[in-house]
Amino acid sequence: MKSPSTAPAPNARALARRMYRARMSEEKRKETNRRRSERRRQQQKKQLLEATFNLLVDSLLEESVETVLQGEQHQGTTLSISSLDSEQICLCKDHENFSFLVTAISKYLPGCDTTEDFLEIVTCDINDIKCMAGHCLDCNEPIVDILYLLISPDNINRKVKYKQLQEAHIELLVLHENTVGQLISIASEKASAGYKFHHYTNKVQQIAFENNRANSSVFEVFLHIDYASRYADEVTIFTAIVYAGENHLLLTLIADDATEDYCSTITFLKAVIKELKEKFPTVMEIKIVSADGNASHFKSKSNLGNLVYYQQDYEINTISWDFFALYHGKGEIDFVGNSIKNYVKEKADLQNVIIDSAEKFYTYAKDHEDISVIYVKREELVEDCEVLKARTFSFPNIEGLENLHHFEVVCGTTPYDMQLKCWPTSKCEEDFEIVIDYTLYEYDVLEESTNNKSVISAD
Repeated sequence: MKSPSTAPAPNARALARRMYRARMSEEKRKETNRRRSERRRQQQKKQLLEATFNLLVDSLLEESVETVLQGEQHQGTTLSISSLDSEQICLCKDHENFSFLVTAISKYLPGCDTTEDFLEIVTCDINDIKCMAGHCLDCNEPIVDILYLLISPDNINRKVKYKQLQEAHIELLVLHENTVGQLISIASEKASAGYKFHHYTNKVQQIAFENNRANSSVFEVFLHIDYASRYADEVTIFTAIVYAGENHLLLTLIADDATEDYCSTITFLKAVIKELKEKFPTVMEIKIVSADGNASHFKSKSNLGNLVYYQQDYEINTISWDFFALYHGKGEIDFVGNSIKNYVKEKADLQNVIIDSAEKFYTYAKDHEDISVIYVKREELVEDCEVLKARTFSFPNIEGLENLHHFEVVCGTTPYDMQLKCWPTSKCEEDFEIVIDYTLYEYDVLEESTNNKSVISAD
């Protein structure tokens, strides 16, 4: 753990600016109170989300359940797409743990009551990716040195208790005790090691989520996807929400024990895009969003490289993909998966039936009033996988993929030359752009299912 250097020599002008900003002026106190109120509001939303999620999970074990979401009553598994403003709710362990650290030292660090206060003290501009990614020459001083200059020496060795999440679950808290000086070192290391960049990307991507959903239309749809937890360890469940202006389409795809790798994901997306094009035949642009979780699900060179084939496979002019930090903004998409599982369990329990296959699950799920259900047979997964493995075999690696969250496809000089452009966020920061060239082969076409053999729609 790093300790402060004996003779810190940070940029004097930048340090003076930060120390001035840290003073508790009247305007600063008002802003701090506003942020405290906002934090309480977000905490209440989080608690509501947790309580609602737990109710849905508990309902899997009961014959019927009646849940209440923000005052609106829903019987059984009926789902309201706008019941929670979930993309603004943060269930991320990194955010929570850093917030606990800041709260613990806020008493001894003037003007630092929130994580944004902390970041404003140690960076030039929290809205500039260069500052938040550690590329700014004006705020590259060791963070621990800056903080030690702002804390009274009498408080450095004071003992402070604070909480930390040990696992990715909001209730699993462990109480720790350290000195103020040790907490400053811990917070400084976490900020330098990636929290600043994580905070920045999450903030930008949340705004992108809101804007893309608000600006969606029947021409430019916004597609939110995820894998739900399996049903009885046998049934793979892929969920999707299509936003097209005032129109919403909720989808659940069912398969027998799929591997949940990029091949399965692309096959599921093929069925989703076919369904949404039938619903919205004028669509020419698709903006996909998913959580930045298991790389085998979505964030891999094979899955992202395959985006260059979307125009050829689906006649889509423009395609992009945004990733969000794990546990950020997953509420609505999680409710789709939990709603369909609860619906099936209720019906199966009434008939004393054990659901042990995807086909049987589909039989009980297909007449859900709010969610369209599609059954994908194993044969189609195998057929598509053969084409995709041959197609993606030569795809190049994407350097620094873990730090990239926005991807767009652009045409090259010929119809068979395509480019995948990658950025840390949807702001498409020019200095951080990565461009990867691909060559398409005419025979590499992902065939549509014929004679309704492999994909069975709820309709």
